[in-house]
Amino acid sequence: MRTLYHISCRTSLIFRQIVPISALKIQAIEKSVAAFFALNLINSIRELMRRLKTDMVLKVMLSTTISLLFLTSLLFSQNMMEDRYLQGMVNVDRTPAGTIFIQHIIGEGQSLYGISQFFDVPLYDIKRFNPDMILGEETVGMELKIPIDKKHLIQDLSKANRYAMLEKVFYTVKKGDTPYGIAKRAFSMKLEKLLELNGIEEADITVGRFLHVGWIPSVGLNHFGKPVKAKAVYYSRHNEAFRNEFTAKGANSKELIEERGAAYWNKSAGEDFDYYVMHRNAPKNTMIEITNPDTGRKIYTKVLGKIPPKYPNKVIIVVSPKVAKELGGVNANFFVSLSYHK
Repeated sequence: MRTLYHISCRTSLIFRQIVPISALKIQAIEKSVAAFFALNLINSIRELMRRLKTDMVLKVMLSTTISLLFLTSLLFSQNMMEDRYLQGMVNVDRTPAGTIFIQHIIGEGQSLYGISQFFDVPLYDIKRFNPDMILGEETVGMELKIPIDKKHLIQDLSKANRYAMLEKVFYTVKKGDTPYGIAKRAFSMKLEKLLELNGIEEADITVGRFLHVGWIPSVGLNHFGKPVKAKAVYYSRHNEAFRNEFTAKGANSKELIEERGAAYWNKSAGEDFDYYVMHRNAPKNTMIEITNPDTGRKIYTKVLGKIPPKYPNKVIIVVSPKVAKELGGVNANFFVSLSYHK
């Protein structure tokens, strides 16, 4: 059965490679393939019934039926997932910082949580890329920018055996793009691989051209992984300027320093609306990204100075009440992970 399943998957992938038709049309072909293997299995059962004893036949029939149900349900469930979340050809774009995103239109029966699970992206990032969106007020037809991790782009079909269906991903060449920049910087592939995928020469990469840059699983980017944490929903538009400064610094940074430990804040202090902190080693005005793993919240801050000697060594950063509350800190000391560019 495992062999038959892999044959059906590979047949689907071969059709994707050599037949220039849409996913909706190819579904009928894939269902016919599944029916073909089902018919062969039935004939195999009949043959076994003639050759084996009755008790053995029952065992073989049971195991074969279970395997057949698994095969057909897997094929058809993946088709249904594509119908629900993907709208035909997948086009991706990228931000000035290099993040890849899909322009997704919310369909009937879709939820923001379901979209985040399908594309394997935290709700926090969806909110960050769509600051005008109000959580809980999403409507059918609304367009969302969905950032995706480049690790989900399949560029080698030999590593895609477990998926019954794949959807081609395309990028539209824009003014200022270079062949090397698209291949290496944007999609982390060799230029030769990009040219091979599209069957073109380097000179053919011109503004407005659709470039095939890989595949994504039609069943979802997180189908075989762990559920994406839904608690990382918090977003602060007022913190966006610090985030942009942190990202810009990273473009020219030689080293990223990462630390984990206790953060401290004075709970008796008055309300503070600034995103400022004190750190043991980072120079003044350094931008620091702080994450509270218990809440999934992330805030970008600026260093005002060094931590005074009165604080215990376990405290790696002292934060303002504003930062602590937006990170979801409850106690005066709470665990955080942080990073900054050196």
